[in-house]
Amino acid sequence: TATISVYDKLQGSLVTSNAITVVGVAASAKSGVTETVLLIGDSLIQEGDIGQTLLDIASTDVMGVTLVGTRGTGANKNEGRGGWKVSDYATAGRTFYVFTVSGVTTSPQINSTDYTHDGCTYRVQEMNLSGGSGTITCERTVGSTAPLASGTLTKTGLGVGDATIAFSASAAASGNPFWISGALNFSQYLVNNSITTPTVVAIELGTNDVFAATTDASAVSTAVSALANLDTLIANIKAVNGTINQFALQDLGGD
Repeated sequence: TATISVYDKLQGSLVTSNAITVVGVAASAKSGVTETVLLIGDSLIQEGDIGQTLLDIASTDVMGVTLVGTRGTGANKNEGRGGWKVSDYATAGRTFYVFTVSGVTTSPQINSTDYTHDGCTYRVQEMNLSGGSGTITCERTVGSTAPLASGTLTKTGLGVGDATIAFSASAAASGNPFWISGALNFSQYLVNNSITTPTVVAIELGTNDVFAATTDASAVSTAVSALANLDTLIANIKAVNGTINQFALQDLGGD
């Protein structure tokens, strides 16, 4: 049995305390079982190191691991996005723009390639291309106006992708993969992306929420709001299947 206690930073007084039971199991536990794991988070998840470490450990363990998500490379799938906060995943979050394109020969690189259009800069976030046609979803990083109904995206910088990409239509959309038809809908996210219901969901968020906080008061206020949003996200995930193991690797201390 272990006890976790939380103390007030300034006063040093005990806020709350709770006992947990740590259980040791045999090395053969879950032999032959494969856990389906969804990693949700910011750049620490997006970079893929955490996911790859899980896959490497599982490769020599009696229990297998399958990672799921709409992002990542090969078996190392995830739902990680650099700079994202709890609110980005629990609410409508950021506004993205979906461009209907054709004639693409070299696909842009997600979260790396930037394009300009009508005085604004857009960073590629998602792609759904077949034979050079389909959609490219971007986040506007510079500017404030919506894109024109049709036009040309012009690459800026050294990112991978065609120098110019013509688009025949554009539309605003929520960047949150779990925000569907105006509501948080984890169940529909799984259906839309043909993803098996995970047995484990791990959430690594919080650093970006409090990054700009310069006082204890602002950090506390931000943390309270973030934790409320986190509860909403977890409840929506649990509504799909209450047996999903949820790990909220929440860092609200700015480390």
